[in-house]
Parts: sequence; C-alpha cells; structure tokens
Amino acid sequence: MAHDVERNVIDNGEAPLRAAQAKVLNAQTKQISDEIIEMACDLINIASPTGEEQEVGNYLARRFGALGMPVTMQEVEPLRNNMIAHLNPDSTGPSIMFNGHMDTSTSGRESTDLPIGLLPHAVIEDGWLYGLGASNMKAAFSSYYGAIRMIEAAGIKLSGRVTVSGVVGEIEKAPVARYQGSFFRGGGCGANYGVQHGLLADVVVIGEPTGMRIQNAASSYMFCRVGTKGVAQHTWSRERGVDALNKGVFIINALREWEPEFERLVGGAKIGARLTVGAIDGGYPYKPSIAPAPMCDVFVDIRFPPDHSILEIANLLRHRLEALAADKPGLDPTLEVFLCRNGFLLPPEDPFFQAVLQAHVLAVERETREVERNRYFVSADATTFMEYGMKALAYGPGGLTKDGSYQMYDQRGEVCSIRNLLACARSYAMLILMQCGIAT
Repeated sequence: MAHDVERNVIDNGEAPLRAAQAKVLNAQTKQISDEIIEMACDLINIASPTGEEQEVGNYLARRFGALGMPVTMQEVEPLRNNMIAHLNPDSTGPSIMFNGHMDTSTSGRESTDLPIGLLPHAVIEDGWLYGLGASNMKAAFSSYYGAIRMIEAAGIKLSGRVTVSGVVGEIEKAPVARYQGSFFRGGGCGANYGVQHGLLADVVVIGEPTGMRIQNAASSYMFCRVGTKGVAQHTWSRERGVDALNKGVFIINALREWEPEFERLVGGAKIGARLTVGAIDGGYPYKPSIAPAPMCDVFVDIRFPPDHSILEIANLLRHRLEALAADKPGLDPTLEVFLCRNGFLLPPEDPFFQAVLQAHVLAVERETREVERNRYFVSADATTFMEYGMKALAYGPGGLTKDGSYQMYDQRGEVCSIRNLLACARSYAMLILMQCGIAT
C-alpha cells in the first residue's frame, strides 16, 4: 500500500483546524451557492452519453482551471479524455481525490417523449434539480467545485494536495454482439486507464448518488452472453425447424430457478448475490417470417461478494449450463463473459470512513450512515482505486427523491436535492481540511 491512511487522515492541531472549519463553513455565501447550482445546471445541459464525454470534460477543465488548478486532459481514446485538475500539485503532504464519471446512464435520445429527468436539460422545481445526470452524477462535480471555492474564499492554505478527476466510460456497459463502438465502452474504462497512468491519491471520494450516505462496499459483477442455435425455416414450414427462442426461454427459466441456490452458495452477510436476466435477442425482428429463429442470446448480470473471484463465478455458471445441457440434449448453450469487474470493501472502522462521518456531521449537523445492503449491488470506480492501494468510497448528493426514498429516479427521471448539493460541498470542504491539513 502506497500510504498509511492512519497517518494521512490528520489535522494540524485542534484549534487551527476548528478555526479553519468555521471560516470555510461561513464562506458558503449566496454567491458561491448560486455558482454551485449554476454549474450543476450547466453540466446537465451538456449531453454526455458514454463515448461523448468530451464537451463536459472541456467545461470542467475551464471551471477548475479558473480556480488556479493546473489541468491535464488525459486521452483514453480519440475524443475521449479524462479531466484531471490539481490544487497544490507539488505538495508531498497527504492527498485526496474527488472523482466522478462524466458519462450519463442513458443518452436522452431513447424516445421523443422522455420525462424531464431523462433529458439533458436542467429544470429547477421547488428546491429540486431535474435532468439527465442530475443524480448520477454531474451534481457531484459542482459540489467538488463548491468545496474548493469555499476554502479559497476563506483564505485557507492547504498543506496537502487535492485532485478532481472526471473520467469517461464508467457506466455499466460493454461492446457485445452487434453493439460495438465507443457508446458501449464503459465499465470503468476511464478510471482504469487513469490509474494505470498515474491518477493517484491517498484517499478517494466518488460522489455517486448515495443520498449523502456512505457506500463503502460494492459487489463484483459480470455480464454474460448465453447463446443458443436453432434451425431456420419459413413460416409455412416452421414445423421442420428448431426454435432457438424456445431454447432461450428454457435457459431464462432455468437460471431464474437457480438464483436462490446461487445466492446461498456465494452470498455473504454484508454483500449478497444476484443473478438477473436483463435482455434477450433472437431471430430477425425485421423479418419474423424466418421462423423458427436460428439464434437467440440471453444476457445475464451476475453480482457477488468480492471475496469470490471472477473466474470462480464464471466457472460456476459454466458448470450450471453444462448440467442443463446434459438434461436437455440439443440445448448446446455457449457462454461469453463480455464485462467483469471486481468489487471492493472499505471497513467502517477505517480512519477514512470515520473522517467522512465526521465531515458530514460538521456540514449538516446530523449523522449519516452506510447505505442499505442492496445498494452494494451498485458498482463504482472505487473498485479501481482500491485495487491500486488507495482508500475509496462513494458519498454524494444525488440518490434521494422528493418522497424521501433513496433512489436516483422519481416518476419524472433523475432528480437531485439542491439542499444536498450545497450540503455536500460543505462536507467535502470539511473532509479536505481534515485530510490535507492547514499550511503553516
């Protein structure tokens, strides 16, 4: 491990730290609050589906560059850059990174009648911000900005280094079958590239939509394509064919029946296991008279605790398919793993976790907690940072709806509380002071 977090989560004496905390909290004026909200709206108004993150990265580079932070645009592939900005880039003291993905969960182009929360257009209603990316997770970048803006407005000089990074391609997706190209290259590809090329810090906060709760763990996951083949005919002679769709339906039902056993085999007390059939693709949609369908693919999402390896779970699924094939001659399923990613776990007793708890209380004057168990099925780039010896967790302003439920969407799509947006800026600022220390 590159750094000892017990050494790095520090303060420079109680009195100077408390004085700095008070000054910074008082620095969240109406002007700075308005800047935070305006920046969140600006980011939502820039469409950035996976593969089209460039304009958002350029915007972030301008905004953080205007704070005097040197900016690097790190090319991951043509027209896809990670944005990396540093405050105190040459400091040898403790460091903290605020990371986020710039791509949105959907494109905003799926339909002509999408609700306001699924469109790349910001709308504010009664203290709530709607728009694609409002919750996941463009709002977090404006909270990062607000935290640094408050520290600078308070005249506080830091001892350590602060990094803000916006990465491409985090959304859970990957090229498969005929779905090829940069729009499908997600799954953490930007964070993986960044870390492999020097994107490092002692501790990392990822402003994922947790509703200002702490997600300190995530399951590993694996996307699989289970294929079947049939024999095609025309509708008039369909009785002479072999239907791949029937084989696909059989596999779907068999996997669903197997899920309880799968969870019992690999699920843990903290992080469980899930096996979900998320899509099916078969035949010729534009020519259904080719029947039976000659091919059918079933797409499976598997989640499991990170103490089980990707290879172990892939082999477990392979053996299950082999058993199904043995019981049903002619099934002959194939298996392709087209995306896999490890999970992570940061123990609650870790000093970094405890520091986030303390920062939250200072910012909002009430305690926070870990997310519920099912939230651990949501992946985050924290996985990548943890694999390289850093301490990472997710803690962000989105993920809370008007009715008080913890989720990204309400009936009209993505939504983020403006109160949380501003509170997160205060919390991040407190964490920066605690982690980096005050320069003397």
